[in-house]
Amino acid sequence: MATSTTSTTLPAGTCDDIPDGPTFESIACRIPKQPRVDTRLKQIAKGLGAYQHRLGTLKARKKTSAEIRESFIAAADPIRTDTETLRDAVSCPEDTPPL
Repeated sequence: MATSTTSTTLPAGTCDDIPDGPTFESIACRIPKQPRVDTRLKQIAKGLGAYQHRLGTLKARKKTSAEIRESFIAAADPIRTDTETLRDAVSCPEDTPPL
């Protein structure tokens, strides 16, 4: 009886290969993609700021340990900074990547 073997390879350009930074690929790997880039980047930065603020509220401090809250706040900082940097540098629609 003959057996066959198949293999599956991941496509090039997976998020594991993309370094964090102010690039479309980096931001897209860290958040869902949206078509209207400049508006969406502004919304993302604002949302991350609200997320960080909520983690600092009294309610969050009572329910979550400081170590966990601080790690979430710290993880959001570079994403927010990169989003704001990219938004300042983007020239829509010329810089918008194809969807």
